Amino acid sequence: MRLSEKEHIHCHELCTANGIRTVSELARAAIRLLFANVQQLSTIQQDDCIDKLEWRVHMLSLEIIQLRNVNNQTAGQAAEHTDITGSNQGQIRY
Repeated sequence: MRLSEKEHIHCHELCTANGIRTVSELARAAIRLLFANVQQLSTIQQDDCIDKLEWRVHMLSLEIIQLRNVNNQTAGQAAEHTDITGSNQGQIRY
């Protein structure tokens, strides 16, 4: 990895402040930290996606229940308009 003189001085100061022996060791530690954060971020994104999918499934379940209720009400109203013989009283015949 190439660094400017300023970057190298800054990295060397970080090494001294954190008890790291070399700039290379600092770079390896930074890369390991980056990989760990990427993996953790990926897990967080997956969890967020799962939460959204669970919410959508819940909402779809509620919609199905509402549609069943409407269907049952419609079927009940149709049954109220049917006489004992099974024919509709208000049916128009041609």
